[in-house]
Amino acid sequence: MEKSGDAVHFTKIATLPAENKDGKYAFTDPDALSGVVYYRVRLADGGNYKFTRVVALNASQLQFEIKSVVNPFDNTVTFDAFTPADKQVTVSILDCYGRQLASGTRYLYQGYNKVDITGLGALSKGFIS
Repeated sequence: MEKSGDAVHFTKIATLPAENKDGKYAFTDPDALSGVVYYRVRLADGGNYKFTRVVALNASQLQFEIKSVVNPFDNTVTFDAFTPADKQVTVSILDCYGRQLASGTRYLYQGYNKVDITGLGALSKGFIS
């Protein structure tokens, strides 16, 4: 189990033995929840490993939020989205006049989601929001 305060830099907080045959494990973080805390599980099999999706827990009510948008971009826009519940959302790329240049739907899970919008290389350079 790993924990982070910024969804980027994670530290190991627990190791659980792979003895549970039904694939369900439980862990209680002994630290009090303060602000937004991010968790992920590092699944290891010998020298190989992978991570689960990141889950955000918030001491206050979690609201929809977008962070870490990199602009300008070439072909891909990447950003972090936080949502209070699993939901399908529509993502739109707008110019500075509010005209829609590109749009698509994504399914977001409760908590932290990394969203990539690709195929934007044909858009004109300029003011996009």
